[in-house]
Amino acid sequence: MWPSGVGSRQPCPRESALRKAAISGNINALPHHVPIGRSVRVFICANPDDTEAERNALKEHVYPKLRDFCRENYGIEFQVVDLYWGTDPEEWDSPELQRLRMKLLEECLKTSAGPCFVGLVGEKYGSIRVPGEVESAEFEMILDAAVEAGLDTHILEEWYCRDENSVPPAYYLKPKAQMLKNCQNSMESSSAAKTKNDKAWRNVSEEIKRIFRTAVLQLQEKGTMKSAQAKKFLCSALEDELDFALGKQTPAFLRKCVCYIRKIANFDRFAKIPEMTRYMDIVVGSDRVMRNQEAYERLLKVRDEFIPTVVAASNLRVYSSVTHCDMKLGYSQEVESHYVEGLCKQFYEDMVDIIQATVQQNFDTETDPLYDEILQQLSLCKSYAALYEFKTESLDYVQEYLLTSKGSRMSPLVVYGGPCTGKTLLLSEVAKQAYTWLQKEMGPETDPVVIVRFIGSSQLSTDLRTLLQSICEQIAINYRCLIHFLPNKIQEMRELLINLLGESSFHRPLVIVLDALEQLSDADEVRKLWWLPIHLPRTVRIVVSTLPNKHGILQKLRQLIHDEGYYVELIQRDRKVCSQTLKQQLLGVKRKVTSGQQIYVNEALAKCTLPMFVNLIYREVVHWRSHKDVDDRSLCSTVHESIEQLFYSVENKLGQRFVFRALGYITMAKAGLTEVELEDILSLDNIVLGDVIVATYLKNPLRISYDLVARLKEELDGYLVERQVRNVTLMVWANRHLHLIAQKLYLSNEEDVHQMHSLLAEYFLGAWSGGRKKIFTYDNNHFTSLNISHHKNPHQQQSHEKTSSDKYSYDRQTPEQPWVFQCNLLEPDIFFVNHRKMTELVYHLTRSGRTDDLMFGVIMNFSWLYTMIKIGQFEKSFIRH
Repeated sequence: MWPSGVGSRQPCPRESALRKAAISGNINALPHHVPIGRSVRVFICANPDDTEAERNALKEHVYPKLRDFCRENYGIEFQVVDLYWGTDPEEWDSPELQRLRMKLLEECLKTSAGPCFVGLVGEKYGSIRVPGEVESAEFEMILDAAVEAGLDTHILEEWYCRDENSVPPAYYLKPKAQMLKNCQNSMESSSAAKTKNDKAWRNVSEEIKRIFRTAVLQLQEKGTMKSAQAKKFLCSALEDELDFALGKQTPAFLRKCVCYIRKIANFDRFAKIPEMTRYMDIVVGSDRVMRNQEAYERLLKVRDEFIPTVVAASNLRVYSSVTHCDMKLGYSQEVESHYVEGLCKQFYEDMVDIIQATVQQNFDTETDPLYDEILQQLSLCKSYAALYEFKTESLDYVQEYLLTSKGSRMSPLVVYGGPCTGKTLLLSEVAKQAYTWLQKEMGPETDPVVIVRFIGSSQLSTDLRTLLQSICEQIAINYRCLIHFLPNKIQEMRELLINLLGESSFHRPLVIVLDALEQLSDADEVRKLWWLPIHLPRTVRIVVSTLPNKHGILQKLRQLIHDEGYYVELIQRDRKVCSQTLKQQLLGVKRKVTSGQQIYVNEALAKCTLPMFVNLIYREVVHWRSHKDVDDRSLCSTVHESIEQLFYSVENKLGQRFVFRALGYITMAKAGLTEVELEDILSLDNIVLGDVIVATYLKNPLRISYDLVARLKEELDGYLVERQVRNVTLMVWANRHLHLIAQKLYLSNEEDVHQMHSLLAEYFLGAWSGGRKKIFTYDNNHFTSLNISHHKNPHQQQSHEKTSSDKYSYDRQTPEQPWVFQCNLLEPDIFFVNHRKMTELVYHLTRSGRTDDLMFGVIMNFSWLYTMIKIGQFEKSFIRH
């Protein structure tokens, strides 16, 4: 009998491969998208103009219902990715938007827990796209072919610029803001200037497409360019996305996809009606308007050949309907409304059906806090390890420590170094690789156990008791040990850990990785490190990290572990090594810097070579073009200055006010925010919403465009990392330096901070859910100049309520926020706790001074009390409040 409560071995229950891999720490065995919070993400593939009515109706009437269905029955989010919605029509065919669409399409296909793709196909094939970047050899070949065909190529030479920083060199499309004289900052542009610019861009883009199409067809006809190479210049976004999503998938995967095809009978005869140009591809002849036969033929190949072929080989759901036009008006609004109504009903039924068939109700993280903690830690580990670019001798040293087989007992290995030296990234890479290293060294039959904790990153890793308890429980599960009871005294918990370490064996070696010892709270004299096992069994390795001058932790470690061989110091790297690493990073994305630019890179590296600084340099120079004016002010000299420069560049791209509020909300949230929460909260923020309307001329203030959130995430990729907590994926800062600078830049104004905390509190209270409308105030003159007030809007009569000459109320479509999601009213014990509300609400009510809401909405609220009792948290919460 174990003195601290470990009893006899118990048989290992039948577990899923995912759960087993997670609990044993075999990170490389986890699927690409795991561990992340489960969610249903559906990509909408469509031509934006001919499906506007369908997409608007789905967004208004169907998506909110499906979101409620997923939250109530599965405790997960339902998210739709429709980058055309809310985006300026003049940006629909921009190369940047099309690139982002393909990236998000791939993400949806890989990560959605249920349905992942919906195709809306009508009578329009869509335009070919304006190439954003073309390799120089290919571009010059096309240019020569255009000249040979007698085309004026002046516009290509004017709008495309050669970039020697690309590998190989390429020609890229210059930004519209640079090329169009009236294209000023959108805040200063008048409606007339925008109209003029839009018209100029339409003319330019059509001419560019015409030249590329003619030249590429000629090259294809001669056999100089192969069909596969020519396709990227000749196919529309619709065909490209359908081919990518459906072309090479398994029948099981295609069960998660749906296509809705809308055919219009005898549509050609209505081509002359001006309104019909939205629904079909047309060409304007000398005397009449007619259907574009080439585009129609390509549509038929996709719609009537490619999709049926996929259906024949799989379980893809396809619905095809034939609509008959009004004899005088063609595809009239009445005819369209009838089709849209039927589509909405079918869409909802199909999504529910696929969700029920593919998404499992996962109560693991509800009933097993340990499993949730493990997934949280592994999700952070994968995010950090993905950023590890500096393959150093330190990694080799740690690997050698893990694999060393000494007769005597070992001690923990201590990794230390100043801020931004890469301790967390190194330990993440160690945790990721440890399982594989040990298997290669000791044989494939070896089944290692790797336990990783980023101290301070979660509730269970912040204080010593919960940290030791979660580690002990994870060890016990792996080695099939039954813990009869958990010790009350912290000293006994340490004794339990020591005993459990002895369960390891050569067949099942144990590795424990603890990052940032200095982050532990100082209760129980933690920083004296009395609890850390110093003498380890032969088959146990412990790797810890700490700052060198924080709380005297390193000094205490030196008193406990005298052998210098157990210490690894991370210091600033050699400039030449950093320069070479930077070069390799750039080549990895087919980029480089010119010799003239390299001078300034070297000057910056002479001032600092911390890994994070080098990564920030990379994030800046990867966007440099060969003709860019670079000087000694282009790169900063410290980590904090570089972070500020990064944030300023994001503001310039996405809008200062949007970035201020978006990053402010993420920074002030107690545990981070999900993508959908951020989109909801920004849609409640009238300051952001008003600015978005000004900036992109949106005609519906109901919601912000998801495009903005997606671009923000992309711009800060690697700095905003994903962390899984209770079935959701939260966006959090990768390290405290990013958090510190964001707080300094975006949360320094007390009035703004108070207002933002209050808005977050309203969101988690559900104040604007269930169709409750929030007033939106705007400048009447400006709104009229943008032609928004009389825009065709489904809310015009019902939810567009005028309260004064310049105030209207709108439903922002934020979700209900109950304390629990009750799956089945007949089974009250089966439910999902609304952990996001539990975590965030009290914090923001307190910070915004909303004491009445805190008292009556939480502390004296029967639903809250009942929920806390049911999940066994009442006593802790009562003490805390």
